[in-house]
Amino acid sequence: MAHVKQSDAQLELPIPPHQPEVVVSPGGLERLRGAFSAKGSTAFAATILLMASSLLSGLLGLVRQRYIGAVFGAGTTTDAFNAAFTLPDMLSYFLVGGVGSISLIRILSRYREAGDEAGADRALSVVLNAMLLVLGVAVLLAELLAGVYTEMFFPSFDATTKELCTHLTRILLPGQMFFFAGFVLGARLLVRKIFTYQALTPLLYNLGIIVGGVLLAGRIGVDSLAWGALGGAFVGAALLNGIGAVRGGLRYHPILNLRDPAFVEWFKLSLPLMIGVSLTMADRWITNHYAAADHGGISRMTVAKNLFNAPFSIIGMAAGAASLPFFSSLFAQGRLYEFNGAVTRSVSRLLAVSFLVSAGMI
Repeated sequence: MAHVKQSDAQLELPIPPHQPEVVVSPGGLERLRGAFSAKGSTAFAATILLMASSLLSGLLGLVRQRYIGAVFGAGTTTDAFNAAFTLPDMLSYFLVGGVGSISLIRILSRYREAGDEAGADRALSVVLNAMLLVLGVAVLLAELLAGVYTEMFFPSFDATTKELCTHLTRILLPGQMFFFAGFVLGARLLVRKIFTYQALTPLLYNLGIIVGGVLLAGRIGVDSLAWGALGGAFVGAALLNGIGAVRGGLRYHPILNLRDPAFVEWFKLSLPLMIGVSLTMADRWITNHYAAADHGGISRMTVAKNLFNAPFSIIGMAAGAASLPFFSSLFAQGRLYEFNGAVTRSVSRLLAVSFLVSAGMI
């Protein structure tokens, strides 16, 4: 995902895929502590942890929005800043579907169930190296063509706003490489049911933007927010998950082979996500294109969309990230009946919670 999202709410949680339902008891407290354990955790504890992270990230997101509004207002400057995320997001979604770790978790789970940790680390290294090369070339081309893109996609901007948007876009573009590296390294942790690093990533990202603005806005203006976002992507995604993976025993292999079976499998699994997720994000790109005609329009639409997506951001993303490693483990073990039941229970409970939260927001 290219940048990190928002908000709050919490009701009933999805049931862990292959574990009994959890009640509040001394034993349940132990399950919650398990989310922070290096040995892994249950889906229940992981969902609690990631929902708490989403809630805190949402609160930080509100602080970030209020700070940006108070310092820069809702005008052409903030329009340029918000519009600057569009090209980096497109790059991420078109090339890796914005969810590069999802298909990798399935592959790593299979290796782990077979007891082949060395094979898993080799597969991870192959995917990481190949896609960092592809993303690196794409980022370089995007840096060179950022001005042309801004001119074509935001023709309603005046010359000054176009120049600022292009400048901020060039600052933000390398962040996609940091996000991808973090997602790939984080996949190794998720397969081991370690969710603490994933929970911290959005918090550090939002903090990066806020701290960058507070420390540097007086000297470099809105550039401070872009540099803060880039720093948050590096520290919160790449560095943090890298530390976790190394502490967990990762053995990196400097292999670059686009025809390697591991990379080919990952690409085939990820291609539908690249297409599907890109299509779901197209509405935001189209909205920004037309909102650019109104001064402050992109900024107002960004805030409105963030509030609209709040239930999904806190419930859906947390439950999905927490449940996926357990689903992958069941599938890799060939326990398809339990896998089907676990997915059905989780989806039905998630839908029920989403409907209740949406009704409450209305």
